[in-house]
Amino acid sequence: MSNLISVIMAVHNGGEYIAPAVESVLNQTHKNLELIVFDDASTDGTGDLLEELSVLDNRLIVVRNKKNSGLAVSLNSALDIAKGDFIARMDGDDIASLDRMEKQYKFLVNNSEFVIVGSDVQCFDASIQKWKYPKTDGWCYGRMFFSPPFAHPAVMVRRSVFFQNNIKYDPRFKKSQDYDLWERIHALGKMANLPEFLLNYRVHDMQASQSTRNDQIDFHLEVCARIWLEKLEFKTNRDTAILIAGISPKLAKEINWIDYFSFMFLFFKFSFKNKRLPLWYACSQIVRLLKIIPGKLISV
Repeated sequence: MSNLISVIMAVHNGGEYIAPAVESVLNQTHKNLELIVFDDASTDGTGDLLEELSVLDNRLIVVRNKKNSGLAVSLNSALDIAKGDFIARMDGDDIASLDRMEKQYKFLVNNSEFVIVGSDVQCFDASIQKWKYPKTDGWCYGRMFFSPPFAHPAVMVRRSVFFQNNIKYDPRFKKSQDYDLWERIHALGKMANLPEFLLNYRVHDMQASQSTRNDQIDFHLEVCARIWLEKLEFKTNRDTAILIAGISPKLAKEINWIDYFSFMFLFFKFSFKNKRLPLWYACSQIVRLLKIIPGKLISV
């Protein structure tokens, strides 16, 4: 096993923010890395700027798509040429903590049973929120039933996860590509997030607009439905699923209350049989679901 880390990134029209993002990777305390950036047919000069930066540091590898291919396709292409035994993600508008790669690399090297590690996230620019993610494997596993247990641009994954299991991003997912990926790799080993803010996540107007919100919800619910059917043999309508997943209770109108309570029973029952899912987490989610009911009954 080498200590080479391949950091993969895809960007489209990110010229305003790409330079600081690239520099935050190339300036890492862990020096043995390559940064593979796919410029996804940008029209704002992002590709030219990236090529200028690559002249200054040969660890920066720039590939320019002739046509816009989307995030999943671009990241899969980056995986195809990655040489590292560890694959880290970054977005073209974020800033990595200078010791992020070193800390995540050391965690995976020292904990062979773990296949993926993320971290907490500090927002900046238009927001100063702090996003904290589940730390232990059981907590991450439990979160999988409702939402992604990781911030996508903050993860590091073992190369073997992709190449020994023929796993890649699913291009069909225009949104929630990461959630779909985590669902497919969670059975391959343990998961964790380091209890540190190793990624600064930029919030700005150029990010996905509200018009894409419904697409995001639909892809998110597709992953939830797959998990629920496989693990719990449970399925329900869209509005009930929105309420269970905790996406936004206000969006749920046509709720099947029989399904709603059935999910609580099945999830709690599953936690007794599955040692990986902590009983305390199952109880916390059932309490969350019970708290939603009074408000929804009044609104209906």
